[in-house]
Amino acid sequence: MNFNPDRSQYDHRTFYGRLRHFAGITNPFIAFTPTSELMRAKCLMDKCRIEGALPASLPELHRAQRLFHSAFHPDTGELQNFAGRMCFNVWGGTDLLTAYTTAVGGALAVALGLKQYFVKRNVNNLIQRMVPLIAVAVANAINIPLMRQK
Repeated sequence: MNFNPDRSQYDHRTFYGRLRHFAGITNPFIAFTPTSELMRAKCLMDKCRIEGALPASLPELHRAQRLFHSAFHPDTGELQNFAGRMCFNVWGGTDLLTAYTTAVGGALAVALGLKQYFVKRNVNNLIQRMVPLIAVAVANAINIPLMRQK
């Protein structure tokens, strides 16, 4: 087995190799990895650097390498906070996420609020069926300015 903790498992001379490497370290599912597992990955990478021996199987080493490169600072080796990790940066810093969450939150608030209001006031069923339409209209009213503000 040939494993170097400081080199990617993919060939960076090809587009496909670079794509697979960066898709692996920017995978948003890695953001939900517990800190204990991240620290185990760091210990495994440090052990590979110091001892040179491979204490685990190759797939385990590649997963640990992906976790290490996505969550730890490349220069200092410190664990980054959640928002500073490579796996969060791609989708967490975008306007799309902000617009989506505010639009969904607004639509849910309007839908649940109107439903409760109409039930208390004993409003006609035909008007109660308009709640989803009103909620979608509010979501659009929130989403459009947020997406086009720049």
